[in-house]
Amino acid sequence: MRATRTLAVAIVALSTALGACSGAFREPEVTVTGARLGGIGLRGGLVYFDVALRNPNRYTLRANQFTYDLRVQDPANASNWLPFAVGTFDQDVKIGSGETTPVEIPISFDYATGQAAMRSIMDRGIFNYQVVGQVHVTEPISRTVPYRHQGAVTMSGAR
Repeated sequence: MRATRTLAVAIVALSTALGACSGAFREPEVTVTGARLGGIGLRGGLVYFDVALRNPNRYTLRANQFTYDLRVQDPANASNWLPFAVGTFDQDVKIGSGETTPVEIPISFDYATGQAAMRSIMDRGIFNYQVVGQVHVTEPISRTVPYRHQGAVTMSGAR
């Protein structure tokens, strides 16, 4: 009887502790803070996206992967968004308690998929973009955190 009672108390204590831990986790905030044209070559180019990861928790988080689906606005039809680049960027990132950590994500493109952006850059010196993706948090709890941002890239940087 005493062993059953001790076991029951241990199960209740463990359940309470696990419930408190899972409720205490808050997803990190993901913000695209900028974008800039890294370069243009004969076959394509490079765009850098600056992402800020803010950890609202009282403990350190780690992330190891960022996915992205980048689309550019069709210069001929502002309501149409054209595929530009889809991919994954692997980088281990440590985000301290209450801190914000910047991450630079390089996105390569070729002219076949980047025609609209190149046409827009050549015509107006700017292209509008939308990017959606996910950040894969690995510690202390494995989760996927979505992000979304819309902006513009000029020859001199993001707006």
